[in-house]
Amino acid sequence: MPKIYITYCNDDIVNDEAQQLALALMKYFGVVNVTVSPADNTVNLATIREHQAFLLVISDKFTQIPRGYNVARLQNPNEYLYQEILTALQTPTMWIMNVLTDAT
Repeated sequence: MPKIYITYCNDDIVNDEAQQLALALMKYFGVVNVTVSPADNTVNLATIREHQAFLLVISDKFTQIPRGYNVARLQNPNEYLYQEILTALQTPTMWIMNVLTDAT
């Protein structure tokens, strides 16, 4: 059974959607095979490498979130979400999917 890692931006408006997606996947794949992280530096990046699928849940408002940086959030190497995505991209066997929601 594959292990699935779901991440979302903690200050985006997709918390409910990410949780609903996680619950649906847990019913099919089992609770122990689904990890949910709000991209807030609480999960060790090595945990991502233990999974076979990486789902990034973002809303259509994601690029409008003010962060106080001069670069976009996904271009900031200090941003934890950036580090999660980079870790997933560096894992050769990882399936990576973006889940775009209209969380208005």
